[in-house]
Amino acid sequence: MKLLLIAGHGAGDPGATATYAGKRYREADETRDLAARLASELKKRYEITVTQFDPAKNAYTELQRGRSLAASFSGCDYALELHFNASGVSAADGRRKGTECYIPVGGEAGPAAALCAALQPLGFPNRGVRHKNFAVISAAKRAGVPAALLEVCFLDDPDDCSLWLQNKEAVAAAIADGLCRAFSLPLRQPRTSREIVQTAAGLSDGTMDYLASYRWGKELLDKLAAAITR
Repeated sequence: MKLLLIAGHGAGDPGATATYAGKRYREADETRDLAARLASELKKRYEITVTQFDPAKNAYTELQRGRSLAASFSGCDYALELHFNASGVSAADGRRKGTECYIPVGGEAGPAAALCAALQPLGFPNRGVRHKNFAVISAAKRAGVPAALLEVCFLDDPDDCSLWLQNKEAVAAAIADGLCRAFSLPLRQPRTSREIVQTAAGLSDGTMDYLASYRWGKELLDKLAAAITR
């Protein structure tokens, strides 16, 4: 399966903004943060090919300028556009507003419903699947690619925002799990000592190259892999 991740807003468009604990947050930054985490999580754990729409660009703006996204959708089985919601209410009241997912009218609701349900155990209320022909996911549909727009939570709600900021890795993992359950994707089975160690420790390719170049690097990786899988 091939998945396209699209981080919402950007290229001069901040999207929703909010101030939490004295720091300013922009939706465009948070969607790119999440897209990178989600791509890493998916590639590390599941048998899936993940591509990302150029984070320096804004997919919606590209469409508004008359540019086609067909090349980005080419060969993809599903497209997921990431966003954070806004309500205009910035007071903490102890009640989280939660997650909702949009699909084009007539689109496939199953994966979108799985995404909303996957985030609920983390504390984000499930607001359900909604149908609306937003520009990017509609362009995906025209290209023959099922798509959804995920509103992870309300960035300008302090209760939602704090939960997201404290659980970024868990949110990425939950979305990955929800997607892969929806499509019945198998877990990726590490095939080498290097993959076992890298997956377990979350190390970068550069770090793994450094370890492998060590005089006894292979023996070290074999021992570490054996200890991890014991």
